[in-house]
Formats: sequence, structure tokens, C-alpha cells
Amino acid sequence: MISDEVIENYLNCKYKAYRKLNNEHGIKKEYELFQKEQLSELKTKFYDSLLEEHGEDKLLHGFKFGSNSRLSKVNVLIQPTLEIEAFQISFDAMEIDSNKNSSSRKMNIPIMISSNENIQKAEKLAICIKCVILSQLFGIDYEFGKIVYGSNLRILKFKIKPLLMEAKRMLNELIQISKGESKLILFQKSHCKICEFQETCKKELIEQDGLGLLSRMDEKEIKRYNNKGIFTVKQLSFTFRPRKRNKRVKINKHPYYFPLQALAIREQKTYLYDKVNMPNTKTKVFIDMEGYLGGRYIYLIGLLVVENGKEIRYSLWANNASEEKKYLGNV
Repeated sequence: MISDEVIENYLNCKYKAYRKLNNEHGIKKEYELFQKEQLSELKTKFYDSLLEEHGEDKLLHGFKFGSNSRLSKVNVLIQPTLEIEAFQISFDAMEIDSNKNSSSRKMNIPIMISSNENIQKAEKLAICIKCVILSQLFGIDYEFGKIVYGSNLRILKFKIKPLLMEAKRMLNELIQISKGESKLILFQKSHCKICEFQETCKKELIEQDGLGLLSRMDEKEIKRYNNKGIFTVKQLSFTFRPRKRNKRVKINKHPYYFPLQALAIREQKTYLYDKVNMPNTKTKVFIDMEGYLGGRYIYLIGLLVVENGKEIRYSLWANNASEEKKYLGNV
């Protein structure tokens, strides 16, 4: 069954969606649990604002798509859902246009809430994929979608149409995955570090000696090597040949070779392709910053200052965005 969670997983990683469709479960990371907690708080805040703006009699809870419920006196649907054998999806809310002179089918606006401070394309596509499902089942077309995001509940309204073709392609692929008709390629992504299946997938890649073990290796690159008859890290490692630097390449631009990375993994060694010139100064400053992936704010800055063989460490901690501005203003 294709659900909200499966769609979200697919947009992060196709293989994660495949695992969820097969009822697999991993150990959820603390960051993912924290995100869910933050999202739950934002949803409560958003629903409270709707209640204050429209009143309880203008909000409808528990609406199900495909039912014959009348919506003429309702302004907003709260968590409307579709529950059939193949799909179980929902929106956080949906605005209902009460203008009788327009086509209400086209003017209804689905709403999704996000805890991120910056909107990604994937969040728009999540709404569009669900709109495609409703369009195919009930002939419902949507012109706009809304994303309510960030701690201040900012609103982004966007057009559905420019993303429809991509959303349809993704839905078709997702249906194929659910039916076991799509061959998936396993490789590492930035999402892996916060994914509950990180250890499971890493173990599978090691057992396969798959090309996906290599950092920066994506689906397109794996297919390119597969077409050349190269399917494992060991095979790829034997293809490395040192090359002379092209004189037209800038000195500070270092080439990146997958075969060299594969060789390093095979021989369990660290290779330097070129000489690294480190600056020699009396005072060295090392800095490390940690923040939310959504770009909400930087909550930790660590500084290490080395001067004349002595080390001095500094750490700045911010509990919220206002404290971040306060500390950065004093740096």
C-alpha cells in the first residue's frame, strides 16, 4: 500500500520506500524522532491558528475523499484522507473555495506542514503526487498547493501544473516498486546518516561489494559502469591508472576518480593523488559548526585556536535562533 510515509521515503530514497513497502523496520535515529516531535508541535500551532481564524463550525475533521459529504459551509478540511486498497494518503489540511462562481474542484488547495525553514522541491512533489492520485481516481484537479513551513509558519503557495509530469512519472515508478516490477540500485545518499536503515543497507552493500559503497557514486554513475561490465568495487579498483595532470586544469582543482577510491577500499589504504600544500602559520584556527538540516539555525560552534604550541578551545551554544544572532553579533 502506498502511504504518506512511503511517498516521503521515496522522495528521500527509493530503496527506503522499497523496504517500507515490504514492511521492514529499522532503528530510528534521534534526529528523525526530533523532527517528528517538532512537526507535531507545528501542526498543533497551525490548527490552533485555523481555529482562531475560521471558528470550529467552519472546520471539518475526518473528511474522506470519495464520500458524499457536502462542503458548501466549510472553509477548511483538517487532515482529509483517502483510504482504499492501493493508497492510504492524506493532507494536513485543505482550503475549500466558497466562491460559487468558480469551479470549486479546481480551486481547492491542499496544504502540507513542514518543520524545515527552507522549502525543498521534494516537499512540493509530495503534494503533487497525491494530487495525481486523486485526479486519477476522482477526476479532481488542483491548481495550487500550499506548504506551511518553519517555526513562524510561513506560507508558500505554488502552482501544481509545472510539476505534474514529474509527479506522474514518480507515481508510476512507485507503483512499479510496490508491485516488485522495478529493479532498484542501492547506493549511499546524504539521507543515509539520518535513516533507520543505514546499517542494514551498508551491510548489504559490503556483502555485494556494490559500487554504491563509494561516496558520490549515484544511480547514473552505477548504470554507466554496469554498461561497461563493472559491477563491484573490486572490479572497478583494477581499472585505475595514474594520469598526468592536464595543464589547462587549475592547480587548486583536484580530480576525483572512482577507481582510485575503489583501490583504496580494496587495499585498505589512504592514497593522495597529488601533493597537498598546507599553509604554515603561527596561529591556526579550526572551526566546527552544527545546525539543523532544514537550515533553522546553527546551534553549536566549536573553535580550536593553536598558537605557539598552546591550545585554547571555545564553544558557543544557542538554544534558539535569537540566541544564535546574539552570539554571532558578539563574535
